[in-house]
Amino acid sequence: MSRIKEALDKTAELDTDFLAGVLHSGIGCFSGNPITNQEKEIVVNVLGEAASYAQKLGITMAIEPINRYESYVCNTAENALELIDKTGASNLKLHLDTFHMNIEEANFKTPILKAGTQLKHIHITESHRGMLGEGTVNWVELFAALQVINFEGNLVLENFSSSITGMQQAVSLWQKSPYQAEELAVESLAFMQKMASSYNS
Repeated sequence: MSRIKEALDKTAELDTDFLAGVLHSGIGCFSGNPITNQEKEIVVNVLGEAASYAQKLGITMAIEPINRYESYVCNTAENALELIDKTGASNLKLHLDTFHMNIEEANFKTPILKAGTQLKHIHITESHRGMLGEGTVNWVELFAALQVINFEGNLVLENFSSSITGMQQAVSLWQKSPYQAEELAVESLAFMQKMASSYNS
């Protein structure tokens, strides 16, 4: 809880009102079994306390489900929505990431439609973390779903290039990227803007 409070204090210092990410558990920490009801209760209590603290600072928080190789606590939108619902906190929302969705969700439409207005933040990244449109993410399905829920949150480009020193080690990017970082960012952003414009997202 102290780490989340510290992050919230830093968020307030930066004069912003939103904190999103993997706030439900430690990345790479596993029990060797699925999450238990007792563990889930602990997570809900901590998130509830954090949301209450955030509320006093005028901050909205959003929980990001991540893939099974990084966490066993929260892998899907459904997992996150359950935790959010159990806290009863109005300032606790959902943060999705297309990389993790590509691994854990059956499709890109259902989680978005189920989340509705609870969805406030999306990491836009390809299935291999590279150039948007060159992987297996179903972008048409994703943006069509965002149009249905009239998404008004943040679309944040998140891709990685091995041309950045230390990036391979930081995110387990063991294959050499075919693009330099700037080219990857510029062209991926153009792809994202084109898709968003097509669906008025």
